[in-house]
Amino acid sequence: MLNDPINKNSAGISLTKPDETRGMRELSNGDIHALLDASPDCIKVVEIDGSVAYMNFNGQCAMDIDDFNAIRGRQWVSLWPEHAQMLVQQAIAKAMQGEINRFEALCPTAKGKRKWWDVSVSPITDEQGRVKRLLATSRDITEIVERERRLREHDTQLMDYAEAQSDALAAKEELLKVQDTLLREIDHRVKNSLAMISSLLRMQASASRSEAVEDELHDAANRVLTVSRVHEKLYQGRDVSSVNMRDYIEPLCTEIRDAVSSDAIEINFDLPDEFISADMAVALGLMVSELLSNALRHGFEDNETGRIDISCKGNRDAFVFSVADNGKGLPADFTLEKETGLGMKIVRLYASQLGGQLTHTSEDGIGAEFKIAVNV
Repeated sequence: MLNDPINKNSAGISLTKPDETRGMRELSNGDIHALLDASPDCIKVVEIDGSVAYMNFNGQCAMDIDDFNAIRGRQWVSLWPEHAQMLVQQAIAKAMQGEINRFEALCPTAKGKRKWWDVSVSPITDEQGRVKRLLATSRDITEIVERERRLREHDTQLMDYAEAQSDALAAKEELLKVQDTLLREIDHRVKNSLAMISSLLRMQASASRSEAVEDELHDAANRVLTVSRVHEKLYQGRDVSSVNMRDYIEPLCTEIRDAVSSDAIEINFDLPDEFISADMAVALGLMVSELLSNALRHGFEDNETGRIDISCKGNRDAFVFSVADNGKGLPADFTLEKETGLGMKIVRLYASQLGGQLTHTSEDGIGAEFKIAVNV
């Protein structure tokens, strides 16, 4: 009864256990149809010549087939688009050899709706093991494939975005390198220019016949030197926006001491290994250079030995900077408010700009100490 591929006497399904075979053969043709129609998959029976002999009801619905007679007897491979026909032919060939084959492919429905299918092709054999027909089961995996496609698109978009961000970051880093190089070059040139000006002022001071003029020129040279050393540290440092307090203040003070007086005055340092901004460095350097110059010039008698302690306690956000000497001390009537000299005006101005507080202590003959308390 080849006209009915699901007929209980002609299905040719080979089972391994005799009792199970008898049980299957006891099923009516209607029972087998009901079992196949209950499956959500598209189940087809394909003749050995490749023609479609049967398709279950749910399969017809899934394929948008209104009348099975329209495809009955047609070559199964012809129902597939050209790009998938090779997979179908290979699956049929392997099933004819007794193998089970599986593949995934796109096949539109009869009404043109795109669907992806997970297809399994198995041989249907008789009791002698001869292949009589093929059983093709197609499961609709369109939703899974589309979800994977969207995930791949999302991954691609993420990769494109990450690549774009990486390129932008690389460009930004390159721009920052160029900017850093330019700023360092500017700092280098400014430092050289200021150092030249400082040297010229010292030369002029040495040539002056007036002690007062000489002191003023030395003070001016020290101020220029202070700013010059900031640019030098910015040029030499790890970045172009901050300098190390200790590396900046110590050589600056030593250079000022050597220019203003002899090495009979010892300078002791207790400074933290902290980085401060360039603006902070300029302000702090100018205040320290003025206080140090005053101590060197007015705190000791001629040729007198002595000591000046320069220290900083705290951190970069809140600190107390101190310049203290063991010289002859300040006059009894000394007050910060009465001091009209340019040097002390500079100290008060920058202390105020930093939001700091300038104080002093002194006892006649014991020394003097100036403190600058700053909360950044």
